[in-house]
Amino acid sequence: MSILLLVVSIPYAYFFLLVTKESSYLTFYVSGMVFVLFVILIVCGGQILQHFAANPRVTQRLFAWVITPVLIVVSFNSNRYLYTMWVRPNDISYTYVKNVLKNSDKSSRRIHIIGSTGEVDVYWINATRMALLEMGEDAGQYKISYADSEYMINLLEQSRFDYFSQSLSSEDLEFMRSQYLLNTSFGYYYLSANAISADDLQHLETIFEKLDVIPNRR
Repeated sequence: MSILLLVVSIPYAYFFLLVTKESSYLTFYVSGMVFVLFVILIVCGGQILQHFAANPRVTQRLFAWVITPVLIVVSFNSNRYLYTMWVRPNDISYTYVKNVLKNSDKSSRRIHIIGSTGEVDVYWINATRMALLEMGEDAGQYKISYADSEYMINLLEQSRFDYFSQSLSSEDLEFMRSQYLLNTSFGYYYLSANAISADDLQHLETIFEKLDVIPNRR
C-alpha cells in the first residue's frame, strides 16, 4: 500500500505541471510538490503507527477505509479546482486567439491581438505563436503584438519592459516609470493609474508605436 501511494504520487504531481501556465507565476507549481510531500507524510505516519501499534491490521484498515477515500476526494476536488480556475479560462482565451487569427488578414504579416483578461503581454504573444503553429503557419514570419484595449497595455513582463527601456529617451523612460509600477513578486509592470488622462494616454500610445509594440495607426 505504501509503495503504491508513492508511485501514484509521482505522475499525479506531474499533472499540475501539464495544466498550469508556463509563466513567471511559479508559485502555481508548488501544488504538485506539496502533494508528493503530503503522500510521503501519510506513508511515514502509517509506518510509524504500524511499528508501534499492537495490531498492525488496525492501521492497515485505517489506510484502506479512511485515508485512501480522503486522498481520492482531495484529488477529485483539486482536479475540479484546476479545471475551473485555470484550464477552462485558459482554453477560452486560447480559443479566442485562434478565432482572431482565422478571421484576420495575415497578408501584412502583422498580427495585433486585443483582449483584456489580466494576463501579461508575453502570455498572449506566446499563445498566438502556438496557435499559428497549430494552423500550419510559420510563427517566425509574423510580427505579433498585444494590447488590452485598442492601443493600451496594462501589464508588461519585466524583461520586456527592461528591453524596451534601452530604446527609450530619458524623457520617455522617466514617463514610463511614472505610469508603470513593478510587481516584484510576479515579475511584471502594471499600469498604476486607474484613470489615465487623455494626454498621458496619447503619450503612451506614441511610445508604444515608436517601440513597434503596437501598430502605427497614423
